Amino acid sequence: MIYFYNGSPEDGRKAAEKLYNLGPSSEMLFNELPYVQLNSMMNQASAHGGRKYMKGVTVQPKLTLETAKALLATMNESVKDNPGFLVTGCQFEYVPKHAITSVPLESTAFSGRGTGRECLLFAMYTDPSLDTRARDTIRDWSRVFSETSTIATQGEKGDEAYVPSYTNYDPEPRSTSLAFGSNYNRLREVKRRYDPENVWRKWYPIEPAPLTA
Repeated sequence: MIYFYNGSPEDGRKAAEKLYNLGPSSEMLFNELPYVQLNSMMNQASAHGGRKYMKGVTVQPKLTLETAKALLATMNESVKDNPGFLVTGCQFEYVPKHAITSVPLESTAFSGRGTGRECLLFAMYTDPSLDTRARDTIRDWSRVFSETSTIATQGEKGDEAYVPSYTNYDPEPRSTSLAFGSNYNRLREVKRRYDPENVWRKWYPIEPAPLTA
């Protein structure tokens, strides 16, 4: 667990009171750190080399016990069946959404101004022959959410608009219109004006709006 609070140690402890109340062991898990040091804590896990497959999914703000149990069971079976997976995991991001949801949807291209929580599923390994298996395994984990919980199916704003998984977390782009939601048509007009030949078309490509007479 990485807990970050932007403020004084006293205020941070108060905000995380429930975590500290878990017992003496929790006292060892928290410390005041400069932001630069905090921001580099995941560098080693993401270092160059080896092979990594990751996929994101955005789920309802509160994870249900049913989903958690189903996910853990599926992950445990996968790890047993694939000893070549050196590191696997499921990372949830519980970031306050107050500032995100306060911005009007049409102000930027970003369509994820809902209250959903991003989850990153990943497997790390070194054997290239495991590429397909890693991809299929992570997809299986992702399906656990769709079968037991509410996942994002649209962008927009509000408690029910979770935004389809954070696009930086998805190596295999899905529908571009799904990613940009109601902002997509406006982006197509921008594309028509500045890139009508669609030179920039990788990852989540925006199709230029048709030319008008």
